[in-house]
Amino acid sequence: MSRDEQKRRLDERRADPLKRLKVSPLDAVAQEKWADYSAARDEMLKASHTKHAPWTCIKTDDKTAARENIIRHILSTIDECQYSHPVPKPDPEIVFSYDAVTKGKRSLNP
Repeated sequence: MSRDEQKRRLDERRADPLKRLKVSPLDAVAQEKWADYSAARDEMLKASHTKHAPWTCIKTDDKTAARENIIRHILSTIDECQYSHPVPKPDPEIVFSYDAVTKGKRSLNP
């Protein structure tokens, strides 16, 4: 999720009495420390991405598109399942291997 999208969602929650309880003081810190958190995320991915346990990245501000593409990706990795109808492939603009980031082909930043 981009910083702008996170801010938009937090502002929306603060304005909605039914969603206000979802907002915590840590949310303001997350906005202030966006660059630090992004750098820490990148270091974590770099340090833990392995051939045996690779990271798959999801890059979109659209929750529905993210969830649909995550499901498509998971279903595409299960060889033994037979589905009653074809499962669409995930959108490569949304779902991609962390390898694409390390090779400079993709970015995690908006």
